[in-house]
Amino acid sequence: MIALWFSSLECREQLNRARIVQQVLVSWAQTWVQFGSKLGFRAMNERKAFDWAVRSLRLYDWNPAAPDRPRFQVNDDSLTIQELCERVKKVDEPLTEVIKYDLYPILGRAPDLQAKLRSNETYSVAATCLLEFLTERARNLRNARS
Repeated sequence: MIALWFSSLECREQLNRARIVQQVLVSWAQTWVQFGSKLGFRAMNERKAFDWAVRSLRLYDWNPAAPDRPRFQVNDDSLTIQELCERVKKVDEPLTEVIKYDLYPILGRAPDLQAKLRSNETYSVAATCLLEFLTERARNLRNARS
């Protein structure tokens, strides 16, 4: 009985540690994404900013009620995710494995978009799919409110 109690306690401690680490990572990602260029970091190009956008969506999601957050520094421009997707539609380079790993779960509720991305795993198609996904979420929010 005591061994089970200790085992359960250890699991809870590990879970609490994992939650703390996740909170720290989310906080760090938000800081980097929103304030990175103001802290002296070099501005990113569209591809790098899209990578960060996908990672940030995977970590802390996106709120269609506040579509202007988060913002991403691309050269001298501060862009929303939607604006960034519009720019990345012109980037016809293959996606990295890391971004695929983060993007497919985001599109998990949209199998048609997952299939579209699987047919051509480029930044251009990924940006188009992500933009369609976010647009649909915003539309669903508007419909739910009315």
